[in-house]
Amino acid sequence: MSTHEEMTEELSERASAFVLGSLPADEAHAYREHVERCATCRTEVAELSALYGDLSLLAPTTEPPPDLWKRVREKMRDPELSSPAESPKPTGVSIVGAHEGEWQEVPIPGIRIRPLHLDKEANRFTFFARLDPGTVYPSHVHGGPEECLVLQGDLMVGDRPMGPGDIQFAEKGSRHEEQTTKIGCLLLLTAPYSDLAELLGS
Repeated sequence: MSTHEEMTEELSERASAFVLGSLPADEAHAYREHVERCATCRTEVAELSALYGDLSLLAPTTEPPPDLWKRVREKMRDPELSSPAESPKPTGVSIVGAHEGEWQEVPIPGIRIRPLHLDKEANRFTFFARLDPGTVYPSHVHGGPEECLVLQGDLMVGDRPMGPGDIQFAEKGSRHEEQTTKIGCLLLLTAPYSDLAELLGS
């Protein structure tokens, strides 16, 4: 796939499909390599990743209509249209809306997190993590089991590449190799809160 001088609607649609993880595995792999070489597409992927945010969690399981991504972009750029109506919370059930919560900076450059649920008694913390392009997360040892799902972008764990839909599990006492991202990524993690308390300043 050759590089491109300017962004077109067709190229933007393909970037959208890549960011939302709807490309077949072989096409996603080829496109990821293309993005590394093409500055135009790399910029579009980075901008769409920031725009879509957590939208990939809401993606339908059926084939979307052809103009879906265009309508999604228009809606997300209009705050009045994208604000969901408040609804009562069922007893014993907590719901975190797509537009609720704030992103927080952490001491490691290029990383922000959005807390979703904290259970201090069980020592479990669920959160989104967004890594900017080029971010490096250093090697570390786990005080308890950790689960990490890639929602958007790319993540390199040692020499193993990961993309949207890939998940990794780390057992208690295991050591994570250095993790990096070239184009940036959005992750969903559940990890021991004690492993993150110092990092979060809690």
